[in-house]
Order: sequence, then C-alpha cells, then structure tokens
Amino acid sequence: MGCGIAVQVDLPFTCKNISFAAPKTGYPSDETGKIVADNIIRISQGRIDLMKKPWGEIPGLCIMDAGKKEVIIFSNHLFKPRAVAIMIPNVIYDFNKVLPEKYFMWKSRNGYAWMP
Repeated sequence: MGCGIAVQVDLPFTCKNISFAAPKTGYPSDETGKIVADNIIRISQGRIDLMKKPWGEIPGLCIMDAGKKEVIIFSNHLFKPRAVAIMIPNVIYDFNKVLPEKYFMWKSRNGYAWMP
C-alpha cells in the first residue's frame, strides 16, 4: 500500500528490491475519498458491509506535469490490462490544470460530492 492513502492497492506486479508507492492523482483520490466517506457512514450506522473498489478498476484521468508541458492521460483502468489508453500532449500551458482545479473547488463548495 502506498503512503497516505486509505485503500488497498493490489499491484499488477511484484516489488522485490525497491520500494513502490501507488500514484495518488486527483481523480483516483476523489474516488477513494468517496468510498472512505461512505464506509465511515456505514460503520457509524453499525453496518459491516463496506464498499470496496479495486484501485486498478478506477479510470485513469490525469494531467501529468512533464517539464514545461503537460500530458493529458485517459485510460479505462489505472493499471494494465487496459482496453483504452490515450496520452495527449497539452498545447495550452496550464489551462488543463486550472480548469479541473476550478471545477473541483466549485463542486466542493456547493456540495456536489456525488459528481465525478
């Protein structure tokens, strides 16, 4: 399990002599945060049927910093095997970083946590 995340990450490979931490990008963090919040509610209600979602089944939606540029990444799963994986170089410097940031802030301020 990577440092600082509250989910079990089953890696599709075996780490032997090097340490490894799972990436904690925005979208997977948002997904796992919703699962954790739902499980806290379930536990407070005395339920034991906790939600689970394998880390590898979360879609890969990411804007990766690459020096002075960005790369937009879309995939149907974070880990292989993937049916779809697209990497697009960003031609507009930080527009793609600012826009999702503004969206997530708007979503949080207005109580729309259920939205993607």
